[in-house]
Amino acid sequence: MPKNHLNRVFSSKPGQKREKGGKPTVGFRIPPDLVEWLEQLKAKGADQTEVLVAALRVSRDVASVIESQWFEIEYRAKKKGIEPGQMLAELALAAMAAERNGGALPAPEGAANNKSNNKK
Repeated sequence: MPKNHLNRVFSSKPGQKREKGGKPTVGFRIPPDLVEWLEQLKAKGADQTEVLVAALRVSRDVASVIESQWFEIEYRAKKKGIEPGQMLAELALAAMAAERNGGALPAPEGAANNKSNNKK
C-alpha cells in the first residue's frame, strides 16, 4: 500500500477559510481509539472536520445500501473476531479481487502452503 494512501481517502488540510454565517455544529464525546486515529491523520496533514464528515457520509451510504443485511456483516465479523467495519472492508477487497480475476474468488490464506505440504 502506498505511503500516502490516507490522502486518497481523506484530503489534506486546505488553507483556513472562514465562511460567513457558519454551519450548524454537532458535539459529541469521541472514544479514545478514534482520538488516536484522528491525531495520526492530523499528523499526516488531514483536516479533522473533513475526516469526520467523510466517515459519516461513508457510514450513511453503507447503511442505506446494506440496511437489514447488516446482521450478516456483524455475524461474519464476530465469527472472525474482528470489527464489523474491518469485515466490510475485507469483503469489499475480496469482491474487487474477484472482479479483477474474472469472477474467481481469491485463494484462501495459506492455500498455497497446503498444496506444497500435500506433495511431500
